[in-house]
Amino acid sequence: MSIYLRWLFIVLFFGLLFSLFPIFKIQEVEVTLSLLLAPAVAAANYIVGIKLIKRGFYASQATFMKTVFGGMGIRLLVLGAIIAAVNVCAKLDFVAFLVGLLGYYTVLLALEVWYVHTRLNG
Repeated sequence: MSIYLRWLFIVLFFGLLFSLFPIFKIQEVEVTLSLLLAPAVAAANYIVGIKLIKRGFYASQATFMKTVFGGMGIRLLVLGAIIAAVNVCAKLDFVAFLVGLLGYYTVLLALEVWYVHTRLNG
């Protein structure tokens, strides 16, 4: 297992432990489902990002930039569509979903940047 998948599991584990407080405190199904859906969406985004970065490393610099930044733009559009779909269609607590997604997305994006940094310097 790659170190970056281990970091993903560590972030998800501690994030879910941290999410247990609002789940047990508020005890609403909508909040619980929101706090379980947010890390799933962020983890899928992270995995796709790492795959695109790995693919870009074996290409030229121009292709690497297109793959990484183009993939980031497409992933943001897909995340926007998922957020809109959750807001319109799903019966979830939208604020809990958005805050959870923002937290996971920020940490996992930092791990993506760290991955690129270590690959370029190592």
